[in-house]
Amino acid sequence: MISGDTAGAVKAFGSALEAAGSPDALVRLRRKIAGAWLMQHGADNAEPHLAAREADVGSGRAGRLACLRANQAWERGDLDAAEQFAGEARVLAQTHGDLDDVAAAQEALAVVSHLRGDWRQGLELEIERLAAEGEGGAQVARVFDIHHCIGQYHLYGDGLADNVEDYARRTLALAERARAVRRSVRLVPARRVVAAASALGRGRRLSPS
Repeated sequence: MISGDTAGAVKAFGSALEAAGSPDALVRLRRKIAGAWLMQHGADNAEPHLAAREADVGSGRAGRLACLRANQAWERGDLDAAEQFAGEARVLAQTHGDLDDVAAAQEALAVVSHLRGDWRQGLELEIERLAAEGEGGAQVARVFDIHHCIGQYHLYGDGLADNVEDYARRTLALAERARAVRRSVRLVPARRVVAAASALGRGRRLSPS
């Protein structure tokens, strides 16, 4: 699915499913087919593949299944179920999974925060939680990467730019206390952000200051 052809991925994985020679291969292919359907917002199409996985899933795979169930739930508009599944996915990933599984679960929780409209608070709570559990550095920074993408989306469209500078400073201070700052950070004043957006809209260069 690297190319973005999720419809083609469903067909390819479906063909491979017919030729799969082991239970492990079947489980992996079911997961990939479900994921491809969910990337197309096909929550109902993903259901038979998720149900088939639930019938044959070990503890090491349960976290990935819970993550897919979270995705399916938010596609159906059930954010309470999505949050529950994402929380289960994180616990299972931390116990039985690898760093990619943990990151996927945290991403699911971030998406739920975004869809609820409280992504800022969600980021702050996640940093505080990881710091309290002693998971600083790279682990906390991965959460930043997820929320960074969501933050960019909000800045482009929902009016949060009015107080983003204050929020950025507060969050940076929180991250520094959690030792989750990867490199030196220089915050750009809000007036410069507004000036840059205005200049870009007029096709002009922004003069240095």
